[in-house]
Amino acid sequence: MWRALAVGAIFAFTVSMGEFGATSMIARPELLTLPIAIYRFLSKPGAMNYGQALAMSTLLMTVCVVGFITMERLRPPGTPGF
Repeated sequence: MWRALAVGAIFAFTVSMGEFGATSMIARPELLTLPIAIYRFLSKPGAMNYGQALAMSTLLMTVCVVGFITMERLRPPGTPGF
C-alpha cells in the first residue's frame, strides 16, 4: 500500500508543479511559484529575462522527470507498463 500512496503523492506533486491556471488565481505577489515566475519572465522583454525563464522551465521539467522516474522505480516487479 505504501507504493500506491507514494506514487499518488509524487504524481500529484508533479502535476501541481505545472498547474498555471489554478496557481495564477490563488498566488500571492510576495510568494511566487515556478510557473508564475516563468510567466513573469517571459512577459518582460530582454534576452536575460528569456534566459531565466528557460532555466526555470528546465528546472521544472527536471523535477517532473525525476518524479516520474521515481514512480516507475516504485512499480512492483512484473507489473506491465503502459
